[in-house]
Amino acid sequence: MNFNSLTFLSFTIIVFSVYWLLKDKTKSQNSVLLISSYVFYAYWDWRFLGLIIISSSIDYLVGLGISKIDNKIKKKLLLIISILLNLSLLGFFKYFNFFIDSTVKLFEFMGLSANLHSLEIILPVGISFYTFQTMSYSIDVYKKEIPACKDLIAFFAYVSFFPQLVAGPIERAKNFLIQFITKRTFDYYKAMEGVQQIVWGLFKKTVIADNASVLVNDIFTNYHNYGSITLLLGCVYFSIQIYGDFSGYSDIAIGLGKLFGFNLMTNFKYPYFSSSIPEFWRRWHISLSSWFRDYIYLPLDQGSEPLRKIRNIFIVFMVSGLWHGAHLKFIFWGFMHALYFIPVVIYRYYSRKDFKTNRVFYPLQCLLTFLLVSLTWVFFRSRNLTQAFTYLERIFDFQPGYTHASFSIIVILFLALEFFSKDQAYPLQKVNNFKIKYLYHLLLIILIMNYGFQKVEFIYFQF
Repeated sequence: MNFNSLTFLSFTIIVFSVYWLLKDKTKSQNSVLLISSYVFYAYWDWRFLGLIIISSSIDYLVGLGISKIDNKIKKKLLLIISILLNLSLLGFFKYFNFFIDSTVKLFEFMGLSANLHSLEIILPVGISFYTFQTMSYSIDVYKKEIPACKDLIAFFAYVSFFPQLVAGPIERAKNFLIQFITKRTFDYYKAMEGVQQIVWGLFKKTVIADNASVLVNDIFTNYHNYGSITLLLGCVYFSIQIYGDFSGYSDIAIGLGKLFGFNLMTNFKYPYFSSSIPEFWRRWHISLSSWFRDYIYLPLDQGSEPLRKIRNIFIVFMVSGLWHGAHLKFIFWGFMHALYFIPVVIYRYYSRKDFKTNRVFYPLQCLLTFLLVSLTWVFFRSRNLTQAFTYLERIFDFQPGYTHASFSIIVILFLALEFFSKDQAYPLQKVNNFKIKYLYHLLLIILIMNYGFQKVEFIYFQF
């Protein structure tokens, strides 16, 4: 059930109506959200509904167990059980065939044969997102950062909340679970903000990302026939596509959350206006990058030595690459971003200060950061490493060629609108003139309807 479909629109209207008819009845509202979320997920494939229930049950019981036990060893054992069970589910469905195929290739490289066979495993949508969300709850309970939740319905609704279930943001219990336990009242202005953010998210998805995908598919499929400029713009167009697609999903999810009285965390802060790679990662997929920071990077023994910091950064980005997909191209994508951090770490260590944005060079810094990030997206979009390296090689051949210049104008206008909205959650959020806001959102809706509710799934559904 895609967000950009009339089916989802009808579904949301029904759930919204029933939900607010039960105002002042928090537990009943949670029950409505839980049932609706399970219906929403079952619409994709009902066979995998049991995985969410299993994952939710594991961490709900582990949280209760940790809160009732005083023995530190037993607490840690429960936490280890939670992590192992969750990662086992994730590992089987997402990485089983990857490790089997990698083992076979390794044996072949060594001149040996391995009688191993992959399985026809279907990847359950959203499993990477809700698995990380439930694991972080158990870890936080163990660290005594939050109390264990005793309300089973509230906890299960927190894990499966349908607006952010399949592609985030990956919420933390300390921010989100508490909202299921407290009373929620309908706020007209908050709901209207939610609608406006949903419209902006749909615009980014249907008008920007889906139209960019047409050009990207053509360029990446026929890259042998195009010149350097066209291939370079193919990188740029995919950068815009994946940003419009993923941040568009996040905007819709956050907006839907507001409709139901919830505050979801910001997942994107205009990352393509970053003046450095570290700043980019503070602005891009914030819920995941902060998850890796808090649960992998910080627990590692950091120290002050640059080599140790670089080692930890490589660990985080290699894991991040593997999180995105069971393929070497994603691991190499993470490797590239880790390489980008090496000059930053060395500079910080010897200068004892961080990079500072210079007003004069800010546009050039942003452009350089954007180009570096765009080049790594080639590994994301390519079928495999071979195609990615060939594509990049042809970019630097500097062969002439033509390109789709008309869409470049749309991209420039889109980025300009975003640039002048950097201090807002979405464009025109702080404009109080009703007529201007009405005409602006009417134009967005007309454009969305003009391009239609295409059946183009969000890119991050595959992760």
